[in-house]
Amino acid sequence: MEAEGGEKFFSLMTHLLSVTIFQNAVILNKNRSEDNNMITLSDVAKAAGVSRSAASKALHGGGGKTTKISEKKSLHIQKIAEQLGYRPNRMAQRLASRKQDIIGLIVDSQCCRLYSDILSCIEQLTREAGYRLQVGLMHDSIDAIKSYVDDFLGYDIQSVICMAHYYEFSEKVPPLFKPFKNPLFISQPATDEKFSFVSPDYHGTFRKAMDYLFSLNRRKIIYVKSNYRTPDAMARARAFRDAHLAHGIPFDEAQIYCGDIGECDTLELMTELLDDVLPMRPDALIIGNGNATLWAIRLLNSRGLRVPEDVSIIGMESWKGSQAMQPSISVMDNNPAEIAREAVRVIINNIPVESPPLHEIFVEGSLILGESCCHKV
Repeated sequence: MEAEGGEKFFSLMTHLLSVTIFQNAVILNKNRSEDNNMITLSDVAKAAGVSRSAASKALHGGGGKTTKISEKKSLHIQKIAEQLGYRPNRMAQRLASRKQDIIGLIVDSQCCRLYSDILSCIEQLTREAGYRLQVGLMHDSIDAIKSYVDDFLGYDIQSVICMAHYYEFSEKVPPLFKPFKNPLFISQPATDEKFSFVSPDYHGTFRKAMDYLFSLNRRKIIYVKSNYRTPDAMARARAFRDAHLAHGIPFDEAQIYCGDIGECDTLELMTELLDDVLPMRPDALIIGNGNATLWAIRLLNSRGLRVPEDVSIIGMESWKGSQAMQPSISVMDNNPAEIAREAVRVIINNIPVESPPLHEIFVEGSLILGESCCHKV
């Protein structure tokens, strides 16, 4: 099933790159040109000792709303550009002239299935609305995010969607987007500062799962949080505690499993997880992605524990093959299509607005019930 998801994501990336073919000329190969000896905007910025956005402001009037340079600095940059023989890139000029119908987007190349589904829907919706996505792909790198932000600002692209901000350095990402007039995050960013976002209702959907398990008389539920401290993981932990309090069921904090096992989606990591949690005699597990749920069922069976008779399982990520398994898998559906619709609506409506309003939107999810919780669904 993961292979199917990977093929879908690869196909989507190929389509996006064909739709925005100029991306390779402008961003991915930003230090090249039709003539490899041509001086680039980045060369001018480096020689002048300024950021690329500052150079763009001085030479093209771009650079974003918060990029401010003095007249003296602007003249200095222009002088350096002249000395180097800088000539504006024709592709960049065409891009700047069409900037109002371009929406930037930064996403992790190894994103989860939820984000892959959201991205697919965003691409389709923006294209249907007459806009184009300029996509920056990266993985687990704050420097790569900074580079794409600098690129977007350099070409004065003011509407940008960030889908890459849940990392160990999560708190460093949101400030990078302050210069944009119209930034939007998918999922709530890890900051106390105010940014517009459209997010799955992680708390509400997780609470539905907890209530359902309690209705099945499950009383020793383990939430496999791993060592993540991202807003989604913390929201689920709050829902776990809230549900126990609401139902008057005592629990131990150890039932929120915080081991350093990431997605626990391999044989070795799932073995480590079960070694840690089975001594607590759980009757339900809430686990991450599709691979993790499948490994859990297989290894529980090998230890003489039946699913769902002895241990119920709910996955935190929906996937098409979940209902084709034996037993079929109960999963949380975070409603990626509606998240994409809301995101595209907000960012497009904000494009002509000088000071866009703040939007904080949580999209309700649901449960897709399978036999991994109860044979009769």
